[in-house]
Amino acid sequence: MQIGVPRGTQEGGARAGVVPSGVRVLVDEGHQVLIESGAGRAGGHPDDAYAAAGGVVVSDAAAVFRRADLIVQVVGPSAAEIRLLRRGQILFASLHLAAHPERARALVERGVSAVACEMFRDPDGDAPLASAAGPREPADAMLPAVVRIAGGLEDALRDDPRIRSALVVHDGRVTSETLARALGLPFTAGQAAR
Repeated sequence: MQIGVPRGTQEGGARAGVVPSGVRVLVDEGHQVLIESGAGRAGGHPDDAYAAAGGVVVSDAAAVFRRADLIVQVVGPSAAEIRLLRRGQILFASLHLAAHPERARALVERGVSAVACEMFRDPDGDAPLASAAGPREPADAMLPAVVRIAGGLEDALRDDPRIRSALVVHDGRVTSETLARALGLPFTAGQAAR
């Protein structure tokens, strides 16, 4: 799978979704990781560190979005980035869709399978990825889920015993309830933003 890490453009999301050590893990798993030049700057990770870890540094966000199957961001995409997403891509980011219903509508319209990392709950009901979006490096906490998703979205959500619930905005071909049941996850009825 080609995994894309664009430079963060949203407030609070300037850090890269994957750090160089995470790139090494993903490359060792057989994935290609595309890093937008400068994506790691806010976290103190220069382009050279990503290249040394096996990542491919590309010149701009458009190249990352065009080539990647999976986009990993700390904070969900801006309106301009949403326009770069395409049907069938997977987005893994902190999305906060309840606060941004326009983002939810746009993702559905673009045909993206979006995984809201802040909605992951472990068996104790805690949200480890949401709490990681604080002052420490969120990419460290996100990496295990990214590795699982890169191996297949459905398998990642179904087979990870740490995940007891998640919010997935799928590409519109199946309902949220159908997807949740197929993944063996609890489903809470609610009206999706359209």
